[in-house]
Amino acid sequence: MSSNSTVPWSGADRRSSPELRIIFERAYVLVEPFLDTDSAWGGQAMQHLALRTVRDNFPELSMDQAHILVVAALRVRRERR
Repeated sequence: MSSNSTVPWSGADRRSSPELRIIFERAYVLVEPFLDTDSAWGGQAMQHLALRTVRDNFPELSMDQAHILVVAALRVRRERR
């Protein structure tokens, strides 16, 4: 049985923040070490440090935009592994 997940998306692009797309790769490189599930600090995931790193390096972004970048980075990391 074939899966629909192998069919490329042919609908309209739902992204509404092209400025985030432009800086995503730079942000991903900065936050990738914090997204490793094997890394922890005091038994806690370090995703909050990823958010802080995005905010420190891209101060022009709102908190919501920084959060979107971190969530997208988490998704990309899972897909790349």
